[in-house]
Amino acid sequence: MGDRKDFSQTELLKYLGQFTVNRARCEKCGITALDIKLNLHHRDGNSENNSYKNIAIYCDNHHNLIEGRDKKKSELR
Repeated sequence: MGDRKDFSQTELLKYLGQFTVNRARCEKCGITALDIKLNLHHRDGNSENNSYKNIAIYCDNHHNLIEGRDKKKSELR
């Protein structure tokens, strides 16, 4: 994928989406990129590792939950 400055989430989503029947979709709820903006998540936590095997696709809600940025959870702390 090259340097971080050359990284394009849109291009990677398009690339990953071509391998699924219904385009890119959230791995948790199944909502598609046609319905809502999707996010890329680095499975190993290394944002420099842009290997397709290291990338998971999530909607905003599920990405925030996985990253620990869920507003409801943070309000409970």
